[in-house]
Amino acid sequence: MVFVTLEDETGIANLVVWPDAFERFRAEVMGATLMLCRGRLQREGLVIHVVAERLIDVSRRLAQLNEPAPHTLRPSGPELAVRSHDFR
Repeated sequence: MVFVTLEDETGIANLVVWPDAFERFRAEVMGATLMLCRGRLQREGLVIHVVAERLIDVSRRLAQLNEPAPHTLRPSGPELAVRSHDFR
């Protein structure tokens, strides 16, 4: 079993990769710098888990995070055009 910690400004969640999913997505887990996960959201009290059902290596899109989107420009500078998720 592999645990990956997901953290943003709203808090922390755990990505849980069971052994069968790890075997199917070994290359993504071991090599991706940016990974997309599809799975089930589970909450146990204040602890949040995302149980991975599919993992996709989207590392090639990492450079796009540094490119300002026209609609997100502010006088103080560009922001990332990526919305975070509120797991609450």
